[in-house]
Amino acid sequence: MAQVTVLLKPNGINGKDAVIDSRIPNTNNGNSDDFIANAWTNGGENLINRSLIQFDLAAIPVGSNILSAKLSLYGNPTSSNRQLSSSLTGSNRSLLQRITSAWVENSVTWNNQPATTTVNQVVLHASTSNVQNYINVDVTRLIQDMINQPQNNFGFMLRLETEELYRCLLFASSDNMNSALHPKLEIVYNSSFTLGPDINLCSDQSVLLDAGSGKQKYLWNTGATTQSIKVSDPGKYWVNVLINNTWLSDTILVINRFIPTINLGKDTTLCKGTTLLLQLSNPGLSYKWNTGATTSSLLVNEKGTYWVEVFNGFCVKRDSIKINYEEKEDLSIDKEICGNNSLVLDAGFTNATHYEWQDGTTKSTFNVSKSGVYTVKLREGACNFILSFNVKICLKVPNVITPNNDGFNDTFFIQGVDSKEWKLELFNRWGQLIYRSNNYENDWTGTNSPDGVYYYKLTHSADKRVLTGWLEKIK
Repeated sequence: MAQVTVLLKPNGINGKDAVIDSRIPNTNNGNSDDFIANAWTNGGENLINRSLIQFDLAAIPVGSNILSAKLSLYGNPTSSNRQLSSSLTGSNRSLLQRITSAWVENSVTWNNQPATTTVNQVVLHASTSNVQNYINVDVTRLIQDMINQPQNNFGFMLRLETEELYRCLLFASSDNMNSALHPKLEIVYNSSFTLGPDINLCSDQSVLLDAGSGKQKYLWNTGATTQSIKVSDPGKYWVNVLINNTWLSDTILVINRFIPTINLGKDTTLCKGTTLLLQLSNPGLSYKWNTGATTSSLLVNEKGTYWVEVFNGFCVKRDSIKINYEEKEDLSIDKEICGNNSLVLDAGFTNATHYEWQDGTTKSTFNVSKSGVYTVKLREGACNFILSFNVKICLKVPNVITPNNDGFNDTFFIQGVDSKEWKLELFNRWGQLIYRSNNYENDWTGTNSPDGVYYYKLTHSADKRVLTGWLEKIK
């Protein structure tokens, strides 16, 4: 903490003051060499003068504690005004009020004059001579208000407390030819320059240390002379700054914080119907998954990209994993056995690396001689799927029988029929059912049935296949 003194004594170039006149309410007088509060006449017309002045307080940090603010105003003995300070008809006691709205030096007039407030206004007691200096007028509270609310710093207005004729309080303005008479404002304040609190720095990051703008000079322990420096290493950093010709210093500690270590693993492909538990073992940390979950683990059962952010109170680390699902579907193939042959079922056309048939054998092929459903479990990569062979016996149906006991075509013999699987129905030419067997055993001879053409219907008991055709009996 240090006391800093700021001395402001603007001139006609960098100063901002003006006089406003009720007699000529739309006329600007921003170059007057007077700073005046006045109630008088001119050419028989009554007039009131008020004056405005604004000091540039940008060098004082916002929120600074103002220890003192002294305004000095100097009488103007060479004024072009026809009267000097006067209390001809009563006290010329005047007020300094804080202006609360914006104004422009070269366009302000009586009619567009800014607003003011009486809060913390300062009284200038009546003068005792017609050229009198007012030295070190205490305006501390007014300046503190301006520093606390820099957006509302529009300066002071000087006006008579009682604006009745023939009263005047006259000073020199910043446009006066005599610079010794320019208004002067001296401010003393406590500077509490700081770099802010210590900073936590994650090991893969950098941070900008900023000493703030508006300083005359900067000197960092790194040797830099800029307003700010970018650092990526932990440690202690300090800076000296020159504010209003006073050197101030502050130190800040940049603390290294570790980044959580997480690993969801490599992108992977799962088998259909399986799940994957993404599990992290970072106790004491907080988690945020892209699904909205906040637990340390996540059960995955759908394809997609999953990410998690892990926070240890200082640093965040993210990792992601892409999950795909094997689209392999179970297969089914139809096969037929004709005649008395057997059939080799071959699953080797797949890319399988392992085979397991329903009886436990593990070759890629399987011999069958009967109808039925035969299955083999296949493994491709890490996934299993089922290949089914639907084996059927093909039928060879004759269309003529000659039941003459010569041993040839004596019965309606259907090659491939298994009595446990087929039902036979025979109809005469009028559509009348003449024979039925729910388990046909190739034994119909047509006994008691005349020669002629008959119609058959074969129905498989399991798969409900239906075969129809005609048969001629010739004896």
